[in-house]
Amino acid sequence: MRGSAKKTLYDRALKIDKSMISQWMRKVNGGNQSNWMGLELKYPERQKSLLHIAKIRIGAYWTAQRMANERIIDGAYKSECPLCKMKTP
Repeated sequence: MRGSAKKTLYDRALKIDKSMISQWMRKVNGGNQSNWMGLELKYPERQKSLLHIAKIRIGAYWTAQRMANERIIDGAYKSECPLCKMKTP
């Protein structure tokens, strides 16, 4: 992929991404690298939160849907959030 096309696709992805973590990463100039150690050193008061974010991103936390599929919790949670009771497809 050429440089200009790559930049265009990257800019489009940034415009679409509205997540809070992405906004914060852009705000603190975190770049697009997974530099968790650098962020933990830069923001020691947020170390626990960054650890949770890292675990979420690597899939260490199971969603209710995944636990329902594995029959750890009731199957009703395959399509319903256990916290807010919102139905999902």
